[in-house]
Amino acid sequence: MSDISFMLIIVLIVGTITHLNPVPQNEPLVWKENKQDIEFLVKTSTLSPGKGSLWVTASLPQDGSSIQSIDIALSPKNKGELAPIDVPLKVNKDESQEKQQVQYKMYETNNLVIPYAGRWQIAVRLVTSNLDEIVIYKDIVVYDVK
Repeated sequence: MSDISFMLIIVLIVGTITHLNPVPQNEPLVWKENKQDIEFLVKTSTLSPGKGSLWVTASLPQDGSSIQSIDIALSPKNKGELAPIDVPLKVNKDESQEKQQVQYKMYETNNLVIPYAGRWQIAVRLVTSNLDEIVIYKDIVVYDVK
């Protein structure tokens, strides 16, 4: 009788664990990186398939040049030769920034679209007024939302 009770307990435990099947949560991205004395901060509202928001802040170059542009591209990993998805950015014009000399520039978009779950690479490309180019990369995983 104890063998049957023990077997039923094991079957219930295995059934419960199988039914739960936890899916990792898609946390918003907060990515800080420093390259060539420029500090980057990239944040997203979410990293789920669908539409979201993204903000990029970069400190001004130490050589006295200014930031000409910042571009972001999302590339699917392990999907063959699919083209990167360009993310349109616009400069965040803050009134307090105009009144004081700021040491950073902020770009944003509400049109970040991640079409499907999977592995992605984010590339941030900054071009200075001296036409220097600085590129940073981050690999991310986007989980399917059920």
